[in-house]
Amino acid sequence: MKSTMDLLDQALKVKTPPEWARSLGLERTALHNAKRREHLSPAVAYALAEELGEDAQQWALVAAVESEKESACRQRMARRILGGATTAAMAVLAVSSALLTAYSPLYIM
Repeated sequence: MKSTMDLLDQALKVKTPPEWARSLGLERTALHNAKRREHLSPAVAYALAEELGEDAQQWALVAAVESEKESACRQRMARRILGGATTAAMAVLAVSSALLTAYSPLYIM
């Protein structure tokens, strides 16, 4: 399963973070902060994917799954949207979600 960090890595091969920030109308540090948090917001994922010629709706959905708190509904959504992700990938999502929840006061975008 791909993550929004894969999308960001792909984008950073094309432009630098400040160049992306200018072209997308983001704060200068937005992409650095996203990399530190290890996920993109659905809106930023959509915009980057669109600029890169990727499926923007699919990337926005991946970002939504990544940012959702761990729950049975989240697992169901991930299976449906991400095409039956493997158990290992779901574990990574669970850990990412737990970290995001633990550091949610730091989440600003």
